[in-house]
Amino acid sequence: MSKFFCPAGSPSGLPEIIGYLNGTSIQHLFSIKTFLGTFVSCMLAVASGLFCGLEGPMIHLGAILGCGLSQLQSDTLGIHLPFFTRFRNSADKRSFITAGAGAGIASVFRAPIGGLLFTLEEVSSFWDIRLAWQTFFCCLTATFTTDLLSSSLHGFVYRGHFGFFEAEKRILFWVKNLLDMHVLAFIPAILLGMLGGLLGALFVSLNIKINKLRMQFFNSIPKPSLSKTSKLLETVLILVEITNDVQSLLLIMLAVMVAKMVGDFFSASLYSSLLRLKCIPYLDVEPFVHHRRERLNLELFSARDVMEPHVRVLHLRENIASLAWLLASTSHGGFPVVGRPKPDHAQVFQGTIKRLELCMLLENEHIFEPETSNESFSFSHPLTYEKITVEKLPKPSRLAVLLNRYTTDPRYQQLFINLEPYINKSAMSVQAHFSLQRTYIIFRTLGLRHLTVVDLQNRVVGVITRKDLMPLPLEERLRLQLSPQSPDAGE
Repeated sequence: MSKFFCPAGSPSGLPEIIGYLNGTSIQHLFSIKTFLGTFVSCMLAVASGLFCGLEGPMIHLGAILGCGLSQLQSDTLGIHLPFFTRFRNSADKRSFITAGAGAGIASVFRAPIGGLLFTLEEVSSFWDIRLAWQTFFCCLTATFTTDLLSSSLHGFVYRGHFGFFEAEKRILFWVKNLLDMHVLAFIPAILLGMLGGLLGALFVSLNIKINKLRMQFFNSIPKPSLSKTSKLLETVLILVEITNDVQSLLLIMLAVMVAKMVGDFFSASLYSSLLRLKCIPYLDVEPFVHHRRERLNLELFSARDVMEPHVRVLHLRENIASLAWLLASTSHGGFPVVGRPKPDHAQVFQGTIKRLELCMLLENEHIFEPETSNESFSFSHPLTYEKITVEKLPKPSRLAVLLNRYTTDPRYQQLFINLEPYINKSAMSVQAHFSLQRTYIIFRTLGLRHLTVVDLQNRVVGVITRKDLMPLPLEERLRLQLSPQSPDAGE
């Protein structure tokens, strides 16, 4: 059902959430339709006794709730409440999504610390102490709510004792009989970890192969069957919290650490493999680029080496017909905007503007102005920030009609639009000779989707997108830079 009703949530959506929090734009991931499809399909699958868990869908549901409750608006339902407007920005939105994902895993295992560490190690790409406390509070609240409802409800039947937390219900795998341990117990723990790592690598390999077959069968991007792979800290904490077995903490840590080392030696983690399989441009913490089996030092390269030199730029005074033709003939998500600081100066970088913002501007003809003899524009009745900042177009079909009319009607050749009130003047830019290693760090840390490259005079000379920094394109471009210097270049 979820495959056809809401493909974005079929069935867990966790790799997509990881990619989104890394800075990738993924459509329909947090829509109401995806929430309903994921909730109903997860409920039916678990209730019917199918061999699947609810961890992945619960993480997705928690992320959707975090996204929706922090924005308090829905284009599908036509709801735009005048509350929490200060959170309607990408940074706060990602923070609430991260906290919601942690609350989802915490409610399943009733492990608030495990949910916090899961988001830290597996889900989030950007972390700070404020986000840690926010996520921990959500995990704690989710665990408390689950325990409170479970204290008196059993299969939607009220059994009394509301608010009475029984230890047997909270601890999923109760370990009551504690045994004394000998140092030799670490040997089977290591062997168990090695076996677990080998089985985990085999599982990841089989999972990816099965999903490739599903991709060929459905002729679309696969939605993998629910499965999970965990890292060291959250696995240990979740096991301790659901078993209450503190005495075996050292053995558990040792077994999990060995399993992770063995598994990483044979294959990448499941989520990393799924991100590559789904072609989601995820940027790792450190770029690993090799040339002739040697790792390249990106400090020796510059932003010029990987940028796209052929850039479509906009001007502060832009013709309506030209702007409509640009949007109709390209699929770029954003454009650099240039202008002259003084009449006798060259065109320099002023900021950037997104494609969706340009589309919203073109839907408001009252801001169009005729060509004037000077380069000044009136600032009467500009559109508000909330008016042009949208996640998706309200009516995509209407925009296509408008673009066709703007490009074919001669009167729009004489109309212009002033982009200055709407551009992002705080947009990041780097100079062409800037270190590639630091360019990568800036791009990933800020969660950018495009980065403008300028020369010493602040003129736009190129742009770097997320796909330019992916391992394979990065290796190909740097290989071209190294080929004239290689000893085999003349052969």
